[in-house]
Amino acid sequence: MHFEEKGDAIMILAGSKSISDFAERQTRVDTAKSQVTISAQTVKSIKQDLEKQKVEVERVIADQQIQRKAIEDKKIEQQTLIIKYRDNAAAFALEAATSREEKIKLINQEYQNHLLSLRNRGGFGTVADGYNSYEAFIGNYGFACPRDNIRGILDTYYTCQCTSYAAYKAIEYWGPRVRVTGWGNAYSWASAARALGYRVDRIPSANSIGQTASGAWGHVFWVESVNANGTINVSEYNNAYSSRSGQWGDFGYRVGVNPSEYYFIHFD
Repeated sequence: MHFEEKGDAIMILAGSKSISDFAERQTRVDTAKSQVTISAQTVKSIKQDLEKQKVEVERVIADQQIQRKAIEDKKIEQQTLIIKYRDNAAAFALEAATSREEKIKLINQEYQNHLLSLRNRGGFGTVADGYNSYEAFIGNYGFACPRDNIRGILDTYYTCQCTSYAAYKAIEYWGPRVRVTGWGNAYSWASAARALGYRVDRIPSANSIGQTASGAWGHVFWVESVNANGTINVSEYNNAYSSRSGQWGDFGYRVGVNPSEYYFIHFD
């Protein structure tokens, strides 16, 4: 159907039988024109919507392609790492063992410097024999000191270290009601104990933990008893200067120790 404004009106008038017939025909023509216009606008709108949908579909497809590419790249990366580890497993194991040994050496050197300083200043006490229940405890797990001085049994404390031994003694004597877990290196034990409400002071008492923050790692020990002259008798681990074997990571016992260098954590 085609409409021309002036020509259409003349043709309609010429073909009309009367004015009313002309008006009726003109109305039908106007209605048809309006419907055509609306249809054209609808088609245009649908076309625009389809174009937008096409753009969105293309974007989604592109995103999926990028995601698939990322997944494939990740798979390739993982496979490369698997092959690299498989081909270099021995080298990685050696590197890990070397790093572990270096850490142990560093810890022992720091202990050595600190404890040697204490001994040289006096008040270190005298090496003696003492009862060691910790040896049987770790033996139940197949461990022995000083051989296994990096494997944790109690919390994250390393077996055969001063922290592991002191935590064990506190639980052995006071029972599971005490919380000596997650306190970190020995230098942080006093602050960790205070945070949990335990009394920490400079006054030694039997069955308490002695602590110092001196040195890079600090040191803790178990107070066995307090002597009449104010000195204390202590048991400990990882002090080569108090162990009979002279090795780090072994049991040691000292008597007549000057308590002035230490803080004491009480559980009563």
